[in-house]
Amino acid sequence: VCWELLSGALVAVELLDVRVHDQQSELQTMSLPPGALRLSDLGFFKLSELDRLSTEGAGWVTRYKGGTKIYDPSGQAIDLLKLLPSAGQAIIEYDVEVGMTDRIPARLVAQRVPEEKVQQRREQLRRWESRKQKKASQQRWALLEWSIYLTNLTVEQADAAAVMVLARVRWQIELLFKLWKSTVDID
Repeated sequence: VCWELLSGALVAVELLDVRVHDQQSELQTMSLPPGALRLSDLGFFKLSELDRLSTEGAGWVTRYKGGTKIYDPSGQAIDLLKLLPSAGQAIIEYDVEVGMTDRIPARLVAQRVPEEKVQQRREQLRRWESRKQKKASQQRWALLEWSIYLTNLTVEQADAAAVMVLARVRWQIELLFKLWKSTVDID
């Protein structure tokens, strides 16, 4: 679904078989007008597409995808497990480059989540491990304590607190899906 939140208009709706990955959707490569902002989930996390959106003048905010390589502006690899715990409770931000080979400039914005949310995430990951019959990485377990986002927005466009709010706005689409599933019986 491409939902223009300011007007409330549905720009595009595409129904795919449940086994088709979001990356295969035509919405993945949809151009946005300069100045537009794309809020998408990890199913649409593809660095080449984020770079294309930046080149076209559109903004984006996305969750950090575990295992994605990030570097400081001088090219040194960043270890999130060392960087984040030193940050305490505040919202933090760093200028980074994302990607192993074709690095794209971005801002990493992170905030420690409350303990009750950490417990929910741990339970979800335990269920995932049970369902998949494999163990999640130590990094994945450790990063449950953080909400981590990447964006190409400048501080002037959206400070760190605003990025965290924008990330929560993306959940409106999840509420729309929930409504469709419960009232229209889309499965």
